[in-house]
Amino acid sequence: MAHLLHVEMLAVVRELLGKFLKPDSIGLSAKEILKTDVRCRDLHLMDKRLCVGQYCFSMISKAQSEKKVWVSTVYNSLREEYMKAAEFLLKNLRLNNSTITSLSALSPSLMQDDSVCTAFITLGRALPNVVAPEEIGKLDEEVRAYQIDAELVAQAPLYNEVESGVDVGWWSPIVSMKNQEGGE
Repeated sequence: MAHLLHVEMLAVVRELLGKFLKPDSIGLSAKEILKTDVRCRDLHLMDKRLCVGQYCFSMISKAQSEKKVWVSTVYNSLREEYMKAAEFLLKNLRLNNSTITSLSALSPSLMQDDSVCTAFITLGRALPNVVAPEEIGKLDEEVRAYQIDAELVAQAPLYNEVESGVDVGWWSPIVSMKNQEGGE
């Protein structure tokens, strides 16, 4: 399921950012997210809009309405920890790594996307022990043939990656297919 890694990393980061940043300040792409200054208070939600979790929500709301002095300390601490966690993830998750991003091309749902050829070539170059440099052109041809195969194009929307396991259920038969020259 390596092809889901980049998508899942982005989802985790966006979910964390959504706990303390205004929704319109959270980018959709990795490039936009990596530019986010998580310490910029203009991007932050008001204290009462910070995510405190389902179990604390009613208690914090009640304490806030009762004007308890400790509530602002809780919000300040929570905000600081959200910022630290976001900074850690933005620094340590390789959201802009071209190899990880290119793995998304393995998803059957993207088989006809324009970026699939480029992604496979990026993977081929990043993994010279799998695809020799002199075979990159052949890889490009094979990916193009894969993208226009009528039978595969018809099957791709029906394929459930989670239930079937993309590596065995989808790629094994494709790898065993004959190319146009009669080889494998």
